Amino acid sequence: MERSTLFWSGWRRAPMLRIAMPFAAGLCLGRLAWPSPPPLAMGLLGLCAILLVAVPALVRMPFRYRWSPYAAAIPALVLAGICWWGLHTSDRQAPEGPDAAHLVEVDLVHGASARYLRCDARLLRSWSDGGEFNANALCLLTIGTDSLAPALRPGDRLLIHAGLAPAMRTPDPGGFDVREWAATRGIRAQGFVEAGHWRLLQHRWRWTDLFVPAQHQVWRWLAHSGLSDRERAMVLAILLGIRNELDADQKQAFAQSGTMHVLAVSGMHVALIYWILMFLLKPLGRSTGARWVRAALVLLLLWAYAGITGATPSVLRATVMCSLFVAASLSDRRPATLNTLMGAAMLLLLYDPRMLFQLSFQLSFLAVLGIVLCYDPLRRLWDPGHFVLRYCWSLVAVSLAAQLFTTPLSLAVFQAFPVWFLPANLIIVTLVNLGVVGGLLLLITLPVPVLGSLVADALGALVRLIGHAGEFFAHAPCAYPDVRMDAFQAALALLFVLALCLDRLGGQRAGRWIALAVVPVFMIAVAGQVRRNTAARELVVFDDRTGLVMALREGPAAVVLESAPGLANVRQRIERFSRATGAEVLDTLAATHLQADVPLRADFTRGGAGAWSGAGIDLLLVAGRKAPPGPRVFQVLVLTDGAEQASEQALARLRPDGHVVLAATLDGLTRWRLRKRCAELGLACHDIRRDGAFVLPAAPTGS
Repeated sequence: MERSTLFWSGWRRAPMLRIAMPFAAGLCLGRLAWPSPPPLAMGLLGLCAILLVAVPALVRMPFRYRWSPYAAAIPALVLAGICWWGLHTSDRQAPEGPDAAHLVEVDLVHGASARYLRCDARLLRSWSDGGEFNANALCLLTIGTDSLAPALRPGDRLLIHAGLAPAMRTPDPGGFDVREWAATRGIRAQGFVEAGHWRLLQHRWRWTDLFVPAQHQVWRWLAHSGLSDRERAMVLAILLGIRNELDADQKQAFAQSGTMHVLAVSGMHVALIYWILMFLLKPLGRSTGARWVRAALVLLLLWAYAGITGATPSVLRATVMCSLFVAASLSDRRPATLNTLMGAAMLLLLYDPRMLFQLSFQLSFLAVLGIVLCYDPLRRLWDPGHFVLRYCWSLVAVSLAAQLFTTPLSLAVFQAFPVWFLPANLIIVTLVNLGVVGGLLLLITLPVPVLGSLVADALGALVRLIGHAGEFFAHAPCAYPDVRMDAFQAALALLFVLALCLDRLGGQRAGRWIALAVVPVFMIAVAGQVRRNTAARELVVFDDRTGLVMALREGPAAVVLESAPGLANVRQRIERFSRATGAEVLDTLAATHLQADVPLRADFTRGGAGAWSGAGIDLLLVAGRKAPPGPRVFQVLVLTDGAEQASEQALARLRPDGHVVLAATLDGLTRWRLRKRCAELGLACHDIRRDGAFVLPAAPTGS
């Protein structure tokens, strides 16, 4: 079969592609241009959509206008997407206030520790000073627990007393943006529920409750397995997709090796189980009865695995896709893979249109799309004779096909590229595949006295090997170089990849001309980004609760100040900051040196007696009972430990348009008093503990 036939196979037999694409465009328009349309407007749009399809379909048309029903269906599907977005996202928010009571139902548990549990919960009803309020919105809750508190699971209904507020914390440059994450999941508010301020009322049955005994079986084995904490965290991530127990070094190692996807139960795990089941049940034959029996067994086991893993969104997405592939296998005809993929995407977007804007959905969909379109043409470029070489080449082809479409988006989000992703995936994915099979065998053989112990020991050794392999590739030379790319450049890069696939895999010469046209536009965009980064100047106070960490940035250079050396997670924060901004940290200062009376100079910054200036920004660091002396007026005041008594003297030295920054090391009462005082004086106040990171761009030179 020729490459062009392989690449184009499925495009013409994918009617769901012609349905899903305009519907997704309507969802984008609904989110960007009209996020909350009134019900009357949605009704009119829905009526227009029906008329656009009904009139051409019902009215008798001449043969030369046979294309008109589909042409009318495109704008109708766009309008349907806008309406569906408005209907699905019209949640009623709960009242805010510290004394409000809420009835919530746990929807998804993200992770739990000895003291806290983090979960998504659906607000059902709220009570406040304004009366009773019927709410209908998701919220992110951090619930305090103790040894006497019941273990919570999806379906539990709780009565909580807590203040809820929108997610407004500013992220560190290059750090995790909780605002965007919450918005893409429809989470309208977040709150902290103290231990003793919540009560379990009842449990509403969910289908995942059927698999709670199997989950407990895995937890019992882990408790008595003798694995270390790091190995136990790896098993939880690989088998159940629970990553909250992984430490920062483990996550960083798999991210730098390009194999982070193996630590989340998602498409790879579900697809592996689907392939194993279809292979084992292949001897049933191809008769109609055999196909139905095979499909029923595969569907039953796939959804059982989804239930055991907690039915997280990533698992549900992959299970729905594989279920449609199973349904397509019931036909005598060869199923159109691209059509099945688009049908799964359409079903998922109908279930939750917000998935379109979630990074996990985008990466999963692009990876599968790349495999569907490019895997077979890439695999046929070489046909090794030995079965081991054939297996290795097939893994390389799968990795290349998936990376072709996901790399531009990954670069735009993570600002780095895992150089050793091919050998890392070749080794680690193979080991993880064995680990998934071993985990399934463990569930079956664990009650058997001798066999269960052998399988458990083998699985523990395999997990240790996976961890060592991830660390090896993470620390290889040039493992994770910085690659800064914005969303526009990522879109151009994806267009370039598609054009190359058209030319090299599809045999269409037009793809070559499209790729050549994209290159100069991409270079102009890169030049503009370099110019902006070179001219950028800013102050960053990081969202760190263990101490004070600040950075002054001037173009490609930065100087960092720390309140104490060796603060937890500071190295990761600085690395993400450098990766996102392109600024190299040239020097690191200690706050004690800055507060001394001896003048100091660090690259483009200078300071002394609490003052620090550089990149066009002057700030005063106030710590202790007495403000540093001097008549100078500053643009930023940073108040830290014991600075409340010196605050009046310090506030007098602030410019009228200046900013007050309250360090996270201040206690809650002091921060409340200082916020109140700033409000009385009409000064801008930023509380690191409440508001997140503080980022202040400097005015351009000469302004």
